[in-house]
Amino acid sequence: MRIAEDAYDRFRAAEGRSLLGGPDRGTGLTAAMHRIEELGHGRLGAGTSERALLPPDVFRARLADMLRRHPDRTPEQLSMRVPSALCYVFVLEDEQYADGIRDIEEALYTRGYQLQARKNGWTSPANRSVFTIWHDPFNDVLFQVQFHTEASLDAPRHGRPPAPARDPSATPGQAETVRLAGG
Repeated sequence: MRIAEDAYDRFRAAEGRSLLGGPDRGTGLTAAMHRIEELGHGRLGAGTSERALLPPDVFRARLADMLRRHPDRTPEQLSMRVPSALCYVFVLEDEQYADGIRDIEEALYTRGYQLQARKNGWTSPANRSVFTIWHDPFNDVLFQVQFHTEASLDAPRHGRPPAPARDPSATPGQAETVRLAGG
C-alpha cells in the first residue's frame, strides 16, 4: 500500500495537483499540455484536464493486476509504469492529423519530454488513434498522450467504428484510396 501511495503522490505532483486534489494551473504536466494546446495544433479532449490522473482506487487496482502478471518485477518498478496513470488526449482535425501529431510531439520534445513508445492504433476497428508514452525527466514519471480525431474519440461511446482519418503512416496514394472508397 505504501508503495502505491508513494507512486500515486509522484504522479499527482507531476500532473500538477495540490495535495488537496485541486489543480495548480501554473505547474505540472496539465499546465504544460494547456500551453501546448495554445499553440493551435490540436485541442485537449473534453474533460482531459480533470481526468488526466487516474482515481487512486483505479491506480491501486491496475498496480495489483501488474503485480500478479509480473511477479519477477519489484513493486517499485511496476508502480511507475501503471498504464494510463497520467493520460492526455489531443483531438485533431482530420486534415491536419499527421501534421498535428508531429507539431505536438515537437512541442513536447522542446519542453524536455522524451518519447518512449508510439503505437499506431489505426488498424484497430474499435480504437483508432495514435498512442504515445513519454518520460517526464523533471518528475521521473511516464505519461501517455493520445491523438484522436473527433470521430475516433466519439466512436467507442456510440458503439460504432470511427470514420477513418488519414493514417499518419499512410502514403498520400493510400490515403486517397481510403477516401475514394468512402472511408
